[in-house]
Amino acid sequence: MDLVKRYKDDVACIIVTPFHHPAFGDQVLPAPSFFADLRRICDENGIVLALDDVRAGFRLSMHGSHAYFGFSPDLTCFSKAIANGYTLSACLGKAALKAAASRVFFTGSFFGGAVEMAAALATLDELERRDAIAHMMKMGTMLQDGLKELARARGLEVVVSGPPTIPYMRFANETNFRRMQRFSGEAARRGVIFHPHHNWFMMEAHKEEDIRQALDVADKCFEVVKKEFGG
Repeated sequence: MDLVKRYKDDVACIIVTPFHHPAFGDQVLPAPSFFADLRRICDENGIVLALDDVRAGFRLSMHGSHAYFGFSPDLTCFSKAIANGYTLSACLGKAALKAAASRVFFTGSFFGGAVEMAAALATLDELERRDAIAHMMKMGTMLQDGLKELARARGLEVVVSGPPTIPYMRFANETNFRRMQRFSGEAARRGVIFHPHHNWFMMEAHKEEDIRQALDVADKCFEVVKKEFGG
């Protein structure tokens, strides 16, 4: 709020992600009142609130991550999951912004890509029909809980962060990611990808047998890390 007061006449828009999901760091979910307070500040000062939902969109709620966290942005940007890997992005906005948007000219070579549009429609239908988010939540919780339990059994301390559909793990008390890189490299050799620096993405295609396989590999990798680096 102090920054808005200081730069009130210069702030047209505040752009946020639904939660903090950096590379090389823990994911942090918003405080319960964060978005309500931010919405109020934007309304009181005539500021557009835009949500970058490119990474988390359709992984927390089919209506967008703002529905999951209980607030209403003025603009929302989607990509990634919206078309299941096909190159598509979308910006949705409130009706009050349509007139202003119509005065801004921009174009692109692939705006009329019918294949991408068809992929998005099919993807959204399948996500809804299969109740995919609930399934990904279940699989992600199984993975997160399993990693914590396996690490504890090996005498290792890990930090598991993020919502279950977008989990991330790192080794505690480490800033150079050497143990995490070793863990991830060993896992890759065994056919499982755990990105060492970036959050992971659960998919509707992940089944319990996949999670059990990943955890079996993780246990072997924890053993390697414990042997080489200690607890």
